[in-house]
Amino acid sequence: METRLGGSRVKEITDCLPFNRALHTNTIRHAGGLWLFWNSNKVEVKALAKTEQEIHVEVKASLAFKECLDRCSMVNLGFSGPRYTWTNKRDINNLKLERIDRVFMNPEWCALYPNAKVTHLPRCLSDHCPILLKASLVRAVHLTRPFRFQEFWLSDISFPNVVSKAWGRSRSLAEAIEGFSKESTMWNRCHFGNILHKKKRVMEKYDEDYKAP
Repeated sequence: METRLGGSRVKEITDCLPFNRALHTNTIRHAGGLWLFWNSNKVEVKALAKTEQEIHVEVKASLAFKECLDRCSMVNLGFSGPRYTWTNKRDINNLKLERIDRVFMNPEWCALYPNAKVTHLPRCLSDHCPILLKASLVRAVHLTRPFRFQEFWLSDISFPNVVSKAWGRSRSLAEAIEGFSKESTMWNRCHFGNILHKKKRVMEKYDEDYKAP
């Protein structure tokens, strides 16, 4: 944003705005005075260079978006074809190319479609490349219940052995995920038993003792 403002007036105004990070440029008489604002908990911005008329930064992926991907165990499926999926369609001196379109998957989806492929197709009229996702169900998977990773597993010293056993072998990603799901479920059943059943018995015992005269 070109404000044409400089000096102490800049700090007075920016301190009133709902952002915790900012970059400013100096004014050139009655021109310039560029301001860039952002919240560091929402997006990561790295300052590269600035002049009175330009601010150059590198904007990384939204931290909130990355946290969402991590929380959902999403991974990038990769691609084949052209490297970039978007262009600003300018001349060569002002041309910009970026890969801003991606396909993500979670382990359950990968286990169902281990041969899925993403292809970037040639761009036609749009400034974005069409993206083709090919996914064929190799075999039906029947699960009595969905796999759930339990956070308390991480506190047990024997859990890293379960992970190493499942992922340390030379095999495909889909097989490793399926193997980890089965082995960790079996380990949980043998190591901890039925936690919900134990919790129910403890609560019943507590209620009996608490209500006893």
